[in-house]
Amino acid sequence: MVVDVNRSIGEGAIRRFFFMQIIGVSLFNSIINFSYTWWLWIDHSVVHMFDGVKVGYDLAGTPAVIAFLSTSLGTGSARKFFGKHREAISQIELSSVWLRVPSNLMLRTIVATILAMVFFSLPLFGLLSITAPQQLQPLEGCAAKVILTLIFSVIIVPCVLKAALADARRTL
Repeated sequence: MVVDVNRSIGEGAIRRFFFMQIIGVSLFNSIINFSYTWWLWIDHSVVHMFDGVKVGYDLAGTPAVIAFLSTSLGTGSARKFFGKHREAISQIELSSVWLRVPSNLMLRTIVATILAMVFFSLPLFGLLSITAPQQLQPLEGCAAKVILTLIFSVIIVPCVLKAALADARRTL
């Protein structure tokens, strides 16, 4: 059995890249979201879910913002990375769904944001309006924002990376 060392090194690099992007982006998004929500809500003794400060809208909009930023900012670096590992990416199996994603970055960003709004933000808004308490302490609101950010980053970032991988596959 002959093993292509360059291909196996490339596949390992791609796996590491996926892992580091998912972890790095999730942590970075969480730190940014915690910081800005703390800055916005620190002066309030309580923050209201849908009255006054309207934390619920901010929480429900988190997936759409993550999709917008991950797609618009992350696609270019992912394409560049995958371009360096052409031999390895030619061996990776991709679902036909990823090959149908538009390659135009602006269109892709719009589509990803709309899909995140429809599949994540709207159901989350409905869930929050039914089940969430009407008041939160600022720290509770920030913690909820961080938890949502981690969850949706782990869902959305791999999708962005798979779409960029499909771009690289189309150029082979």
